[in-house]
Amino acid sequence: MKNRRIRTALALLPLLLAGHALAESAAPLKMDFVYSGLASNPVGWVHGHELARQTLQREMPTLKTGYVEKVSGNSDAQSVLRQLARQGSQVIVGASFNYMNPVMQAAKQNPDVIYLCASCYKQAPNVGNYLAATYQGRFIAGILAGHMSKTGIAAYVGSYPLPEVIREVNAFLLGIRTVNPQATLRVVWVNTWDDPQKEMEAAQLLIGQGADVLTAHNDSASVVMAAERAGVYSVGYGSDMSSFGPKGQLTAIVQNWAPYFRQQVRAIAAGTFKSGDYWGDVADDVVTLSPFNAAIPQAAQDDANAMLEQLRERRRDVFVGPLRDQGGKEVVAAGVTLGHAELARMNYFVEGVTGSLQ
Repeated sequence: MKNRRIRTALALLPLLLAGHALAESAAPLKMDFVYSGLASNPVGWVHGHELARQTLQREMPTLKTGYVEKVSGNSDAQSVLRQLARQGSQVIVGASFNYMNPVMQAAKQNPDVIYLCASCYKQAPNVGNYLAATYQGRFIAGILAGHMSKTGIAAYVGSYPLPEVIREVNAFLLGIRTVNPQATLRVVWVNTWDDPQKEMEAAQLLIGQGADVLTAHNDSASVVMAAERAGVYSVGYGSDMSSFGPKGQLTAIVQNWAPYFRQQVRAIAAGTFKSGDYWGDVADDVVTLSPFNAAIPQAAQDDANAMLEQLRERRRDVFVGPLRDQGGKEVVAAGVTLGHAELARMNYFVEGVTGSLQ
């Protein structure tokens, strides 16, 4: 009888331990997001992060989330990060590449706080860098653009000439050139993440130069609006912008950050967080595309969807050689597929892109 009680107790031990672990994980976790723009912005990069924050708050009752908006510049970011750590934030999301240096400084000062940094590359034991393979979405959108363009001239309003933006410029043209090998892509830099007036003016300039499909790497819908007014096509970025371009938006590249943040919160609560770089792609459902415009012929949609399926199944990626730069020099040899390390330092435009890297 005594032996049977011992065996029963041993059999129940894993369940008791599991219950203890669940009880520990139920302790409130405080997570704050730092935004460069307004959380109420209905479109764009910040909007995508805010949707993810709201999703986490709904799904995880023991998670307490908050945000600080319109944080610009190193000094502002440093001040906000210090304040959040003092207020007991255990996880802080720096939702902009601009926060990389302030995050690294804060991480050193607060080793018990976990920092998640968007599009960053510097490393620390308590910092997780997260990126989206948004270039995959740009490539698919480029296929649609190639089918719909009549002039063979597309345009890209860029924020800053960073590797993240450069590789998306290149991917967009590579997608277009699967349909029209002679097509070109004109790039204008506005050197801001969010200045609707500058973006609008750049879009109007490019439309005047013959571009009939436009996209942007900014946090407003200005380029989509400019294209709609001019009667040309557009591709949204960061969120679905079809309400601003109901006739002209072909699709939009949308980052769905909820899967990544959900994964990280669970790892942090379980004590299994690991620093390093995360690249979310279409297979992870981090990079998504909004519904295709009904004006796109079915054959063009089928073409784009077939390529999208290859990316989802990881049967191929976008940057596959041979590829040449603007000057005609081979930068990716035949049969070579660029990995994350090469993509993270991309500093050239591919053949067919018109514009400078400054």
